[in-house]
Amino acid sequence: MNSTLGQTCTVPFLKLSTTDAFVITDLEGADAATGVVRRAKKILPDGAKLLARSASYGWAVHGKRISGASAGINADDDAASGAVVAFGV
Repeated sequence: MNSTLGQTCTVPFLKLSTTDAFVITDLEGADAATGVVRRAKKILPDGAKLLARSASYGWAVHGKRISGASAGINADDDAASGAVVAFGV
């Protein structure tokens, strides 16, 4: 029996120093990456990994070697503007 069923493999994880945020890419060595950036009180990396993986599969269906990506910005509503600006720097 496979004990890793339902788990994703390790993917590149970049923790930002400018704000409480991170970026995950799924396909190491790809020329490009596409995906979403989400902002909420607490974005969990596990969910972001799955979003990045699904984007990679979408590109693979079209024969493209493009990585999926997903980013999370952890900020309450009152701190959202500053966190989003810091993420974009």
